[in-house]
Amino acid sequence: MPTVSHVMRVVEAQLNAGQLQCLVPGCGGVLAPWWYGVERPLILAGGVAGRVRPRRAVCKSCGTTRVLLPDTMLRRRQCSVEVIGT
Repeated sequence: MPTVSHVMRVVEAQLNAGQLQCLVPGCGGVLAPWWYGVERPLILAGGVAGRVRPRRAVCKSCGTTRVLLPDTMLRRRQCSVEVIGT
C-alpha cells in the first residue's frame, strides 16, 4: 500500500526527469519545478492518513504554472481515488 510521501515522490521524479509536458494547447513545452502548492490532508486506502504538499511546476516555454497531483489524488478532495471509489 503506497504512503503519502511515496505518491508525491513519483510526481517529483517525473518532473525532474522532464517527462511532464505543458497542457496549454499548441505549447508542447516541458514543465520544470516551481515551488509548492498548499499543504492539505490526504486519506489513502486502509485509513492511512497524512499531509501532502503538492508540487508546482512552470512551463519553460509559455510560463504557465500548474499544481501537480499524482493519479491517486483528485482536485479538491481529501480522500484518494481508491477511497472515493470504494
